[in-house]
Amino acid sequence: MSSWWSLLVSDVHCVLQRDPAARNLLEAWTIYPGVHAIAHHRIAHALWTRGWRYLPRWISFVSRCVTQVDIHPGARIGARFFIDHGNGVVVGAGAKILGPIRIGDRARIAANSVVIEPVPAGATVVGIPGRVVAPQRSTTYGFDLDHHLIPDPVGKAIACLLDRVALLERTHLAASETNCATCDDACVEPIFSRPAYPSALQPSHSAHLE
Repeated sequence: MSSWWSLLVSDVHCVLQRDPAARNLLEAWTIYPGVHAIAHHRIAHALWTRGWRYLPRWISFVSRCVTQVDIHPGARIGARFFIDHGNGVVVGAGAKILGPIRIGDRARIAANSVVIEPVPAGATVVGIPGRVVAPQRSTTYGFDLDHHLIPDPVGKAIACLLDRVALLERTHLAASETNCATCDDACVEPIFSRPAYPSALQPSHSAHLE
């Protein structure tokens, strides 16, 4: 419990240093929902890492009802963590928050993200390291349940690379068929040489050989 207590003390002192409205330790301890949420989370996370499942989830549920901050027990949060106000903050399972940083109101941190920089209010953070992929989001009737619509920057980058490779292979194939078909000289440009093992994106030429 000494480790939990030392972390909590550092969290409270972080509030005094980063929030001009905080006047003393009594206020930070008693009326800051972010402090209460992180205190509950550190207990729930300790139980989660020891193999408990229901009790940490129950602690997280009670904390969310009281503080409006939803932190999954499996999220790893470093020392000196400060949630300002805490209205609608969501931290997904497996997320890691490495402070001292500030998380704004209504921010969402996707599962398994690693956050090393402050998160603006209303933003959605995804990836390793965490990147803001949606600065603001619209909600219907004040609720946002479209968690499956969070952008995936890594998946988008891979899709762009695949499209680029397909374009380059089509360009290469067209050049080899139009410029090299009538050439009987040794090619000095290796890029125009037909590969020994064609790409799966290139059409098969076995029909012409028959």
